[in-house]
Amino acid sequence: MFANGLLDMLGGSEHWVLLAGFVLLTVALTQFINGATAVAVVAPIAITVAQQVGMSPRSIAMAVAIASSMAFISPLGHSVNVMVMGAGGYSFRDYARVGIPLTVLLVIILLALLPVIMPI
Repeated sequence: MFANGLLDMLGGSEHWVLLAGFVLLTVALTQFINGATAVAVVAPIAITVAQQVGMSPRSIAMAVAIASSMAFISPLGHSVNVMVMGAGGYSFRDYARVGIPLTVLLVIILLALLPVIMPI
């Protein structure tokens, strides 16, 4: 149902727009839940959408998998971030200050290189 809603909204868009949308959705979810859980939620939807619009399901699944490891903006995305937060005296603001530029850089690199390595 969610995949059909996305197709209604973005169905006429180019493939890289759908790819970017799923990468950003996965990165956003990963800031609050575990990366494996984010993949379990987003990957089936992304694969279904990819098959329906003629994209490679393998490349969209790879994009979602890589995006799930970008839990830099919030300490909630990974248990190690929470452990380091207490020991180092860091705050949410510290994670955001370093994590936002790093996440933006990695998303740009992912969106630039993935279509070259694994055509969408």
